[in-house]
Amino acid sequence: MALADKGGIDSSDVRFTRRELREALAVGDTQLRVHLARLVALEYILRHPARDGRVAYELFWKGDDVSGGVGALSGGWRPPVGGAVGPGGSGA
Repeated sequence: MALADKGGIDSSDVRFTRRELREALAVGDTQLRVHLARLVALEYILRHPARDGRVAYELFWKGDDVSGGVGALSGGWRPPVGGAVGPGGSGA
């Protein structure tokens, strides 16, 4: 993570907000909320509520234990998003 590298600190010590991500990635708020919720559910990032009502996020996934590559994000039994559909349209 660039912020951690720049500051010479561990990535788990860096917290970021939705606003910072929206500005860095140039995406809309609704799209960002959907994707952040999924990343939290998959335990790739942690959500930290603050006292002032804001929310900060922390990178939790360290990048060392993904099996199945990016397609694994679609679910263990489903094909990768955008993957080929097998005979009969079943996806198998």
